[in-house]
Amino acid sequence: MALLALGLAACSPSPEPAASAPAPVPAVATAAVPAEVAPSVVIAGKAPAEPVAAWQAPVVALGDEALPSVRRRAAQALRQGRLYRSADDAIPLYLAIQARWGEHAATARRGLQQALQSLVAEGEQRLAQAEQQDDALEQARECAMVALSVAPEDPRARALQQRVVIAQRAMSFNRAGEEALGAGQLGEDGAGAMADFRQALALDPTNARARQGLAAAESGMIRRAEVAAEA
Repeated sequence: MALLALGLAACSPSPEPAASAPAPVPAVATAAVPAEVAPSVVIAGKAPAEPVAAWQAPVVALGDEALPSVRRRAAQALRQGRLYRSADDAIPLYLAIQARWGEHAATARRGLQQALQSLVAEGEQRLAQAEQQDDALEQARECAMVALSVAPEDPRARALQQRVVIAQRAMSFNRAGEEALGAGQLGEDGAGAMADFRQALALDPTNARARQGLAAAESGMIRRAEVAAEA
């Protein structure tokens, strides 16, 4: 009986798997970075800087759209400087081309390289404005995050992120120095405003905000010395 049961089981047809609906183009987190590993940045080839959050690309719903149409949309977005913020921008579209039409990956790679070049240029421009515009440094940080998520080994993306990290640290020292300056803590004891502004200048010797703050702190100390001498 046991042998008969085994024979019947072997002859029974296996159930067919349920048919699945066509999968939409997935959201692409990065082009080459695993989701669980955020890239880190090395400054001056020595110590790793803060981890960089991975950028999550907007979901691109291609439907039945043909490859030539998607390529035209991506190229137009690139020409118009629309790089990454929406699903109709260049980088999400080129990533969607890679995901759906792998055999045409060369087209997407070329488009992504051009987009990366524009993205790094935008980040550099925002960094140059960071001392005058409060949100420029955040915009530069966002450009670096997208660039590293798309091309984590690209030297242009890594160099931009290094500059962003340095600018963020200098900004922190400047804010601390301005707060100390406003509280009258100029730095006679070796701390306070002067120390903070000097730290900012050690990171970025051309930082105009730190230079102005240091000059203000030094002038304040001179005035205090004059008042003390007259007393």
